[in-house]
Amino acid sequence: MPLLRISDDGETDPSPLLLIYTDNDTYDPANRGYYRRVLIQQVHAHLLCYFHRIDPTTEHRLAPEDILMKTTGGVFQYVGAETRKSMRVLIRDNVFRRIAQFWQEKAPDIFHLKGFELTVRFQDDYNKERFLDWLEDTSRTKFADDAASPQEIALADQPTAEQGELNLAGSANAPEPAASKPSEDGPPPAAN
Repeated sequence: MPLLRISDDGETDPSPLLLIYTDNDTYDPANRGYYRRVLIQQVHAHLLCYFHRIDPTTEHRLAPEDILMKTTGGVFQYVGAETRKSMRVLIRDNVFRRIAQFWQEKAPDIFHLKGFELTVRFQDDYNKERFLDWLEDTSRTKFADDAASPQEIALADQPTAEQGELNLAGSANAPEPAASKPSEDGPPPAAN
């Protein structure tokens, strides 16, 4: 069975691939951001399925790459490097950060966002159910479809360990270098 439907004239008619995520997605101003919204909805649906079946007492680490591989049916690995970076930043900024921000005050020990990795440990069924109730209600989740800034896309090349903890109100805050911290033995060494 062919993967793509073949029309009567022999042409394939595939679903559009979600490969472009800028305000220039389309020439029609009414459809700006359409592909970003579709991708975020696919990721949202994937997360609902994922979180329903996990054990709440174990720690789970989510990376945009893993989710994007599943939601795009593996196409993610074949898109250009800039598009992959843009997609990763889109998921981190519009989905992972929203989850971590919303739950930071309600349950600060459940979600941790570092670099592009969202770590989740519900600890019990009650917290998992509270989260699922929120995630299932699109009027409460309100995942934005904002395009990634060029600066954020450029930072996507850094390994997660170098990015440090994320400031949930903005962008990544890299950890301070050891030399800039005051020492108990006296002032920090002078730079050459």
